[in-house]
Amino acid sequence: MILNVKKFDTNATDGAHTVYVYSCEVKEVSEVEIDLDFSEGFNVRIENSNDLHAHSVIQPMGSDTICVLRAFDETWANPCKIKMKKRSPPIEVQKRFVKDHEVQL
Repeated sequence: MILNVKKFDTNATDGAHTVYVYSCEVKEVSEVEIDLDFSEGFNVRIENSNDLHAHSVIQPMGSDTICVLRAFDETWANPCKIKMKKRSPPIEVQKRFVKDHEVQL
């Protein structure tokens, strides 16, 4: 599993000067549930959210954008608490991955 954070400087019309894109990529047959908590931050906002929490479930061998965080004002902070749960997917999904790899061999 890889957690990526990409930083972009911007001159957006909403006043944001920096944008962070948080994404996760799972490169194994595991399902990953991830929670990002920015509630201790200030002068930041998560796009399309009313609070400073983001949640995503990433499927095996998949990837997803968890959130886009926008920073405002000259003074800001984005401390992040991360909680992850890694679990085996349902047996049907596991069998499908095994079958697909057997065909490739």
